[in-house]
Amino acid sequence: GELVAAAWGAAAAPAAVAQVVDALWQRQQHANLWRDVAPEALGLVRGLAARGIPVAVVSNAEGRAAETVAAAGLAPYLPVIVDSALVGIAKPDPRIFALAAEALALPLAALVHVGDSEAADIAGARAAGAFAVRFDGIVPNARPSAAHAVTATYPELAAVLGHALGATLDP
Repeated sequence: GELVAAAWGAAAAPAAVAQVVDALWQRQQHANLWRDVAPEALGLVRGLAARGIPVAVVSNAEGRAAETVAAAGLAPYLPVIVDSALVGIAKPDPRIFALAAEALALPLAALVHVGDSEAADIAGARAAGAFAVRFDGIVPNARPSAAHAVTATYPELAAVLGHALGATLDP
């Protein structure tokens, strides 16, 4: 609702915002609406894969996260997908991060989680013992964060990930 209200301005009627949000949510149930991948994001994911750094998707999704990843052309780079609807656990529950760590054959303390939600991503990753990075490059967020690092651009994200993972990454 916040994104719709922001797009329409403060004068947006609550009933109209609710109607648009409901329509978007209904559409989301049939096809994930988050499909565009920024070229910088694709380059970063490819760079991680090229360096042999294992990557997983941990998503509060509706059971089609793997389909969305494939449709975006990212499946070769994201072999591990933990979809909350399929595993019955959602972020911020630390157990969903533990499932990702297990699938990657890594200890939780070795995970670096990047997300945009303070409540789901940052709180969950920290509770699991992972290094938490909040990425504000898609949805700007000026609020304080409990993340270990906050980034707003892909070059910043590449630098933080490189430091956390002990690798040099290009944005």
